[in-house]
Amino acid sequence: PGPCCTTSEHPVKRFARHLIRWQWIVVVMLVCVTGVALSGMTRLRVDPSNAGLLPRQGDDAQVYQRFLTTFGSDEDILVAFHDPQQSLLAPEGLAAVQRLTQALAELPHVATVHSLTNAQDMTQLRLTPFGIAVPRLIPDENLTPEQVQAIQYNAQVIGTLLSADLHTAGILVVAHDASETQHR
Repeated sequence: PGPCCTTSEHPVKRFARHLIRWQWIVVVMLVCVTGVALSGMTRLRVDPSNAGLLPRQGDDAQVYQRFLTTFGSDEDILVAFHDPQQSLLAPEGLAAVQRLTQALAELPHVATVHSLTNAQDMTQLRLTPFGIAVPRLIPDENLTPEQVQAIQYNAQVIGTLLSADLHTAGILVVAHDASETQHR
């Protein structure tokens, strides 16, 4: 067959042939484009706070500022209670954690407080005719040695609500949303 009978080359194949022929130009162009993109990233800033999402003026902004004035933050608050003298599972320790939990729950703008003394024991779920019953983790202030041992081996408690040495309790204070606070 002569030159008049040649078949046309597929466009992708022709593009690949040009890429191979001009490979150094392609590499230089890719390096330039990458460099421009990276230089733009150096000016990129990330603001992890929610301040940009909230209004700066108006009633909602005033409620938010009042909340920040009261609590200093709009995140949940973790209170650590430490007694170096005794285990917090002892009657006096549990009573102290209960008093602190109650005092925190009575603060304005607090939705709920989660602590060792009001936590539910998710390992003891029971099915009842009316649904699922979940007993409290601490049924009373005087724990038996078996109950203390069960709490020590409860992975949902140790490391979250109570330290492994039983001398430090974590108490989570959850504040009302600003919208809920406004409607109160």
